[in-house]
Amino acid sequence: MHLLSALSVAAIFAVAASVDFAPLSDAEIEYINSLEGNTWKAGRNFDVNDFERVKALLGVDLEANTLYNRLHLSYPELLYSKVDLPATFDARENWPKCATIKDIRDQSNCGSCWAFGSVEAQSDRHCTLEGVTVRLSLRGCIGAAAKTVSGIPGQG
Repeated sequence: MHLLSALSVAAIFAVAASVDFAPLSDAEIEYINSLEGNTWKAGRNFDVNDFERVKALLGVDLEANTLYNRLHLSYPELLYSKVDLPATFDARENWPKCATIKDIRDQSNCGSCWAFGSVEAQSDRHCTLEGVTVRLSLRGCIGAAAKTVSGIPGQG
């Protein structure tokens, strides 16, 4: 069943990648919603002319980051290439008493994705390692970034 699901998702992405849409266009939304087997509905979250704003919310300069990586980073050989991994893994099933693993926090229009990810990961780790459910506060983390542009450290 998992193989069939994976193949279906791969086929959808392969077909979608072969169709050229303008970013944030109605045609792209309609196309995604017309795909058979889709389990969710695409919708408009941003104005068609707001692509620069969408890119700003991503918080990463992909071009500069890629250039830096090529010039300064090396990728060592995998140390555990022969480890047998399970076909599936669901942390909610592995740690059913850790309520934070099931949480999906609403980031809405906040550009502080780094804060959401950090707080969520730390909350989950407290429970999986210590057996204690802790819901760390986003306010403290985001408040520290109040003087930055879109909540991105170093850009204020």
